[in-house]
Amino acid sequence: MGRDRLPVDEGPKGEPSGAAYRLGKTTVSPTTGKEVASLALRVGVVGVGSMGKNHARIYAQMPGRVKLVGVADIDAAQAQQVAHLYECEAYTDYRELLDRVDAVSIAVPTSLHFETAAHFLERGIHVLLEKPMTSTVEEGARLLQIARANGCTLQVGHVERFNPVVTELQRIVREEEITAVNIQRLSPYDGRVVDADVILDLMIHDLDILTMLFGQPIRPIAGMGRSLHNPEQVDYAVAMLQVGDETLATVTASRVTASRVRRMELSSPSAWIVADYIERRITITRNPMGRASRNGTYRQKGVLEQIYLPALEPLAEEIRHFLECIETQKHPLVSGETGLAALKLVEHIQRDIYGRVAERGMAAAL
Repeated sequence: MGRDRLPVDEGPKGEPSGAAYRLGKTTVSPTTGKEVASLALRVGVVGVGSMGKNHARIYAQMPGRVKLVGVADIDAAQAQQVAHLYECEAYTDYRELLDRVDAVSIAVPTSLHFETAAHFLERGIHVLLEKPMTSTVEEGARLLQIARANGCTLQVGHVERFNPVVTELQRIVREEEITAVNIQRLSPYDGRVVDADVILDLMIHDLDILTMLFGQPIRPIAGMGRSLHNPEQVDYAVAMLQVGDETLATVTASRVTASRVRRMELSSPSAWIVADYIERRITITRNPMGRASRNGTYRQKGVLEQIYLPALEPLAEEIRHFLECIETQKHPLVSGETGLAALKLVEHIQRDIYGRVAERGMAAAL
């Protein structure tokens, strides 16, 4: 079963008993009735490459709320470097953390997500798991079952949900009648990702955002893709989807584009909305109903609004939310159920795209 979430009490040697923490607060002992100091949550990070080392940095910036116990990476030099930087222990085997932490961030290759996360969840340890949740829907469903059985918080790292641009888009979408959406998530080639195609690696972000913004069923209509570096994985993909009954969405994902682009365009009868995630800016062009001057010398064709958003770090906001969910037993914004729903959309689009790729290959061989 999962760990007890009652306030921390002291055992016979003054050690904490139970694994629930009211972070940064005092609590009342259920056995003595006395007020005792809460302990900082013990956390670790598994995988401290380009993403995981940022998890370690943010945890290290939260003294008193959490204690970064250690980091694990199969690259011993990388683990030692990050551990030295943030004054914690370094391990090459993540299982060394199992008896030392209460919560963990996991940022290992996608193919290792299920195995690694399952080890921690089975020990009643809360998990923040980088996206995608797992390689397959089947693995994701099993991981969700393990988390539920052990009473653990399982949060999936769809970090764009914590981007101030996306938060503001939620408000805009509620106020506008959106008829069409066009999303571009484009990146230069990066040879580090070898176990996930561009749909599972990049497009999944925007499939999740569409689900969050509209709160309606998403039905994939058609997809196309191209492989440039690995013949078994598409590096450029375009998917057309129907959101709800009437909204049409086109999502493009690439990891073979010279420039890095994170952009969403939304159309409504009265406005054209462009969101730039990198610049953290939203521009809205509104239709002024063709107002003209009295003498007819000029005509106003649009009213331009620019929304500049705060420079918050989405990953830091994501981690704070993870800790809050552990503390209050609140359901995560990006729960295991949410991560699984995104995986199901990915698999649907993959079947369509790889089916078309196979058809093109057979046609070329004839």
